[in-house]
Amino acid sequence: AHMQAMAERLERGLNQHIAAHHLPWTVTRLGARMELQFMPHTPANAQDVVDHAQPELESYTHLFMLNRGVLLTPFHGMMLLSPATKMTDVERLLAVFAALCTALTN
Repeated sequence: AHMQAMAERLERGLNQHIAAHHLPWTVTRLGARMELQFMPHTPANAQDVVDHAQPELESYTHLFMLNRGVLLTPFHGMMLLSPATKMTDVERLLAVFAALCTALTN
């Protein structure tokens, strides 16, 4: 229940920032695992992922977040929540993500 609550908050926050900045991105969630995808829809298959790949944006996102103390998984834009995740952790990630969105759209 704890992990689901954290995941729901993270998913909702990510989607709010994406919408507020009019970015063509999506968040795909399964339980306490989610992935930020730099495409306007959840991928239908592996070819869809390849067709929408943006390695420079992915690298920039990882570096931007890391330089502000938030580490995403080292592949894709995956985020995992654990029993040890605190709401302050989620809110920190969302604050840094908001800064990323602002940096990319200004």
